[in-house]
Amino acid sequence: MNYEKSCGAVIYTVVNGKRLYLVEIMQKGHTSFCKGHVEENESEHQTATREIREETGLEVKFVEGFRQTIEYSPYRDCSKTVVFFLACADSTRVMVQEDEVREIEWLPFEEALEKLTFDSTRDVLKQAEHFLNEDYAKYEEFLHQRYVAEELAKAKQQAADPNTQWADHESVWETLYKQYDI
Repeated sequence: MNYEKSCGAVIYTVVNGKRLYLVEIMQKGHTSFCKGHVEENESEHQTATREIREETGLEVKFVEGFRQTIEYSPYRDCSKTVVFFLACADSTRVMVQEDEVREIEWLPFEEALEKLTFDSTRDVLKQAEHFLNEDYAKYEEFLHQRYVAEELAKAKQQAADPNTQWADHESVWETLYKQYDI
């Protein structure tokens, strides 16, 4: 039995407040996400980054906490694992790698879901959408709360410093509470 591993990402961007997902219509006829084989000594993220750059020309930021895998048999006596991350692109401008990819489209969730060829990649897209709507929103809130706590701790330290230039410490605290909505 042969074993293959590929890595890629569900790539999204936000245009006019609307989340769009990148789908690739491949030369072989199916529609999927950007992915490719792991090369020697590459990490999963390195593979995904390289494949995204090669197939789309995009530079992306990976979203922490999302990693989905699918497994299938592309041909007899071969087991393949594909690792998908979630990544955000700042631009929709792509350069198509024409030897593998026929066309790239940016689509809203429902249209992307319909366009994907395989149930396994549709499931990955559903997980990504759920993550962005539920789990990642909680994670962003956690990061915001941590940032606020750190900023308040710094401000408290500065306020305790006898050399501080602040005339009215109470107004500083009021401003911080309003600014950080706490």
